[in-house]
Amino acid sequence: MHITKNTFKKSCLALCIILPIILLLLGGILFWQYLPYQNFLSKQIINILESNNIKVSALNIESASSSEIVFSNIKLDGNPGLSLEHLKLEYDISKLVSGKLNSVEAENADVNLYKKDRKFLVSGLEGFLSSGSKNNNKIPTDQAALENIAPTKISIRNLNILAKDADFELFLPLNFTFNLNPQAAFNVDSTGIDLKIKPYQLTTGNIKFNAALNNKKWQGEVVAPSVKITGLQADLPSFLTKIDFVLDSENLSAKINLNDDKNLIITNMELFLPVAKPTLGNLNIKQIQFPWGGGLISSQSINVALDMKSPILFNINLKNVDLSDTLEKISKGKIKGTGKISGMFPIIYKPDGTIILKDGMAEEINDGIISVSPELLPGNNAQLELARSLLQNFHYTRLKIIVSSKGDKSAINLELEGKNPDSSKRPIKFNINLTGDIMPLIQQSIIPFNDIKELLKQEKQ
Repeated sequence: MHITKNTFKKSCLALCIILPIILLLLGGILFWQYLPYQNFLSKQIINILESNNIKVSALNIESASSSEIVFSNIKLDGNPGLSLEHLKLEYDISKLVSGKLNSVEAENADVNLYKKDRKFLVSGLEGFLSSGSKNNNKIPTDQAALENIAPTKISIRNLNILAKDADFELFLPLNFTFNLNPQAAFNVDSTGIDLKIKPYQLTTGNIKFNAALNNKKWQGEVVAPSVKITGLQADLPSFLTKIDFVLDSENLSAKINLNDDKNLIITNMELFLPVAKPTLGNLNIKQIQFPWGGGLISSQSINVALDMKSPILFNINLKNVDLSDTLEKISKGKIKGTGKISGMFPIIYKPDGTIILKDGMAEEINDGIISVSPELLPGNNAQLELARSLLQNFHYTRLKIIVSSKGDKSAINLELEGKNPDSSKRPIKFNINLTGDIMPLIQQSIIPFNDIKELLKQEKQ
């Protein structure tokens, strides 16, 4: 191959230009490798976070490139603060200036909540969330708007939400995934909630929570196959909870259904909740039923304003309830009996917790036996002596408990028909006025309203 003098000169000139550039790039690469750029970058990121009211006590950068950055052992200031073991961000440099990320991957995070001035705050993010809440209280429901700001994918594994207060304790482990395309959607799964609000405790099995954005509304469901509540005034079996909801930028609407395997618990409710002002919401209990006193207690069409400023009107229906427990309560232990009763009592539940009981009645379902303490029939005449003797072992064929109230006190009348097999052959009728107060009985029977009110009361404090 023949090389001309002119070609040789051009090659030397090109080499003289390219060689310094190559040497400069090699030197830059070597310099960058030995320069502690992670520390420099960490400090810059910490400065940016602190300018957004996020105080960082620890942050390590495992690796960084033009398309991704990996963090480890992130800790935010607080008591106890927020910690995150692994965080990976993927991005396009051209879009990073506007804050747009391609994906977010996080793992092993502990988020701690605490209560202050009647509000729950996220430890380590108080300032950031406070400044952000002033700008926009609406839920993002526009796909196009989400595509401009949200990552294409978010994955958070092993996220633990913890909260502890004097009367409140929560532990919620979960995994969270979000996908922007083809339509925004997210999924949450958890091994279960452990929630304690003295004296109550709520525990669940696995929980599934998913939603998708459709026509500017988030539509989804929450399913908890096994929910158990303890600390109530009556023991309830575990039950299935299913919530179907629609959430737009301003309001949440939800249908809530509870039931157990034996259909002892049946609850159908509809919730309407303005996002900006939840206390203006409303809970419509279409049907509620749960086991009580060996039988069932139920009600229908109960409207509850969540501000708890309006009276709640409803009827309590008793079905096949044990007479023994009922009689002992309304007679302060002076009447004992067997059998079952059914009936209905109209109730007004006032915002201050006062219960007004309207005229109501319960009747026997089948024959039974009662025993009345002699002190309920005071007096020295022969008729009272006979009555006291007969009511020691009275086999009734007809029984009515008639209740009415005046103010916050109740009047109870017990009507009986039957006989004492030891001393009478013909049926005898008795009408006994009891001085006991039925309010404790009614208060125990309205578990959902008494206990919900207590929860709301604690939340407002």
